[in-house]
Amino acid sequence: MLRVSSLLFLIACGGGGGNNPGDGPPGGDGPPGGDGPMPDAPPTTIKLRFLSQQGQKIPGVPVLFQAPDDSVLAMVMTDFDGKAEAVVPAHTNVSALPTFSDGSFGALVVLDASPGDSIEIGAVLPPEQTALFGDITVKLPPPSGQPEFFLIQRCRTDNTTQQMITFRPCGTPTNFLVSDNNKGSFYTDEIALTEGGTVDLSAQTFHGTRTMVLRAVNAPQPQFTFGSETTFTNDRGLTISNLQTGNIAVPGGTGQVVHEIADIPNFPVTSEIAIATDHGTMTMVHRKPPEDTVVLNFAFAGVPFVTAKSFDGKVFSWTEQGSGGDYAFAFIRNENPAGTLRRLVNIAGPKTGTALRVPIYPAPFEDHNFKAGDVPFIQRGGVAKVTGGWDAARQFVHRDDFLNNHGWMNGDLSESE
Repeated sequence: MLRVSSLLFLIACGGGGGNNPGDGPPGGDGPPGGDGPMPDAPPTTIKLRFLSQQGQKIPGVPVLFQAPDDSVLAMVMTDFDGKAEAVVPAHTNVSALPTFSDGSFGALVVLDASPGDSIEIGAVLPPEQTALFGDITVKLPPPSGQPEFFLIQRCRTDNTTQQMITFRPCGTPTNFLVSDNNKGSFYTDEIALTEGGTVDLSAQTFHGTRTMVLRAVNAPQPQFTFGSETTFTNDRGLTISNLQTGNIAVPGGTGQVVHEIADIPNFPVTSEIAIATDHGTMTMVHRKPPEDTVVLNFAFAGVPFVTAKSFDGKVFSWTEQGSGGDYAFAFIRNENPAGTLRRLVNIAGPKTGTALRVPIYPAPFEDHNFKAGDVPFIQRGGVAKVTGGWDAARQFVHRDDFLNNHGWMNGDLSESE
């Protein structure tokens, strides 16, 4: 099943040489220490950070904080770290309003945000945000037989037959994925590094592979007697267990596949089954540490099938077969009568009915509103249910990995579109 993240959609659909918001200088010019994960927002504050797909911090993007009646509570421009924040009440609608390099306009909307939220838009940054300009030494577990260690980071892979290895790391803090042809692999938590220091991993335990059964039960009637399935383990760009994908036959609503996965007990494995039916597509995702069997029971998906999706320039609406869901989302491309992209709308909010309304933006942001002659194309739209509900999803709904790697979640997710 094709998965398209919100920022990928913004860039891929923008035409020309890409849609980079803002006219300010590229990322990397912010004050020291501003590159890492945002600290927890104070209880009365909503924070937002806007990054490009490449992890550049995007300054100069207007962010509107609005009440449900569209009255403006605050307007803040993202700073050189791509960050904006405001002290606002609960049930605030937050819109980032970029102007892209091709002249088109964006509206990335999170409805019903709450004080304490730290909303992330764009790239998922790796932890290595502070460069080291000297080497470190890593002590590995005692060798066995004829060892060949591979020390894997996000930017490099080093191999050695010795228990000690010295090299320059990607940055700090970082994770190490270490494999030994004789024993298997292990994955560390984040480790803070110092130049010239030694990291002692000699007490770590290697783990081999394990078999995991991915099973569908009570699957809806598919169009072609099978669905698609995927499993992988990925941490912010570092592959721990490779992507495995294929078809899963579900005659009578039941079927299973067997995967061989890395047995890394301290990190979640993502498993997914998507079933395409005459009523639409329903997907279930499970992200937990390795298990012998993962059962995705579509009888408890908790989302309706979504049909008759429409967008009138202001309201995204749909009809349902069934009921349920925690939140709804839509990615919409607006073209002018000449067929040129004019506006992109990415919106998500709590599911309280069968519609999401894009806020109305005041001067000087009228170009981010619907205009007469705009022709909408719904790229994606649907409803979802997730462990933790809208509270768990809304801070990450515009992250690049939201609909792809699902790196923001831990638990279960159902989507229908």
